[in-house]
Amino acid sequence: MKILATLLLCIFTILQINAQQFVDTYIHIRPDYSGGSGELVVMDCEDPNSTITKTVTFEGSNLTGMQQTGITDNGNVKVLNYTADDGNTTYEFEVEIDFNPMNPSVNYTIMPTVEPMSVIETVTSSSPSCNGNINLIVSGGNQPLNFSWFNNGNPIPGTSGQTAINNLCPGNYGYQFGDNSSFCSGNGTMFNVQIQTLDCLVDAPDVSCFGMCDATANLVITAQGQGGIINSELANNYGDTDPMTLNNQCSGPLTGIIYDATGGMAQCMGNIGEPDLINFSLYTTDLTSPGANDGTATVNVTQGATPLTYDWSGPNSYSASGSNQVSGLEDGSYSLTMTYNNGQCDTTATFDIYDALQLVIDSIDQQTATPANGAVYFTISGGAMPYDTILDDGQTQMSGPYTGLSVGQYTLIVTDDNGTTVDSTFTIDNFVSLSTEALNESTIYPNPADNILNVDGEQIISATIYDLKGRVVLTSDLQQTGSIDVSQLESGVYTLNLRSEKGEHIKKLIIK
Repeated sequence: MKILATLLLCIFTILQINAQQFVDTYIHIRPDYSGGSGELVVMDCEDPNSTITKTVTFEGSNLTGMQQTGITDNGNVKVLNYTADDGNTTYEFEVEIDFNPMNPSVNYTIMPTVEPMSVIETVTSSSPSCNGNINLIVSGGNQPLNFSWFNNGNPIPGTSGQTAINNLCPGNYGYQFGDNSSFCSGNGTMFNVQIQTLDCLVDAPDVSCFGMCDATANLVITAQGQGGIINSELANNYGDTDPMTLNNQCSGPLTGIIYDATGGMAQCMGNIGEPDLINFSLYTTDLTSPGANDGTATVNVTQGATPLTYDWSGPNSYSASGSNQVSGLEDGSYSLTMTYNNGQCDTTATFDIYDALQLVIDSIDQQTATPANGAVYFTISGGAMPYDTILDDGQTQMSGPYTGLSVGQYTLIVTDDNGTTVDSTFTIDNFVSLSTEALNESTIYPNPADNILNVDGEQIISATIYDLKGRVVLTSDLQQTGSIDVSQLESGVYTLNLRSEKGEHIKKLIIK
């Protein structure tokens, strides 16, 4: 029994050694991110026992040198068979391998005594921000496992034993691995990996003019990454998206995103600009006197895409071009069109030229009673409405209506919406009105007058003519004659004060 036990122990030990021998195998799987193929490498540790025969087939075909490259039909599961025979015992396993680069896997259908060490390499491309990585999906093998990483053949500090390295810039990398088998200790074959660049840019030309939406933006792939682009998107801030091109775009930012077959992602930004909105200041001057037709307009451009052209238009078919200023304008509404950005864009401004601001005092009611009942009545024309009027008596300023005025000198001030100001000074006197009988007995003619003004009435003593500012412009003694020579007076509205033995009376006089 002791001899039998010893024999069984030896057989079991040999079986264990042989089993260990047979599982000292690397299965290395590398998906192909260009699609349609992959790479399979099966490596056996050194076999000192020449009596052991091994067969490796992949989908029933022998693997020359225990490797197969260019695996086709990416995404379809492939079957690897491994058998070994030492003359006494046959050891085998069968594994289904999926080379899908986005989800590679190993699944044993016939499980070996000890699972071989399988390594699946996955890679993510790097955008310019250096975010590439290499990841090894490891199973089986005899613990502990060994991993070493290299960059251009030089060890990468701090990565020993890691199954992944991240934050990689584009470049050449490598790794070695091994397990703790008696024949597979240390690091085995070097596997080289190139991290490729994935990058893009957004071609975003400006819109033709400020406020337009006529730009076409394109997503341009400048680096394909590994395995090519599998998805892309170009988007604006308004929710419009397209894989590559956006038409009829307004100004604003754009974002492009691309993905390659490794799952790498790169983002790029762009911005659709627009020519500056033309900034300008427009200055005008109104007519200096009624009907003078001497208004002017000047535009000063402080911002805009040169060259600029100017086209003016206005009343009575007025037009001018070529200059930023015009003169000799009559009152009326005008427009100015400024064309810029090489004739692609234009901006239009409108403005008004106003007739000269005029203030005409139509009549003055002198004070005839207590409390004060003087008044002034006037007409405003020209300038830009609305008008602002102020009556100044030298001590206070008041707003209309301008009635209930006491004796004194006043200045009426008018300011239009353009800030132009005119004024007229007049006087309120303390006159006694004629009786109704006296009013009926005095007349003047012709009115309007141009040369001679005739005055009819009983006991008329004198006449005094005031302008609208209350100044005396003419006096006449009517005891000898009933007429007044007004040929030297300028055209306009005047106040005629007739004095008789019965009292005084004010009449409105117009000189042609």
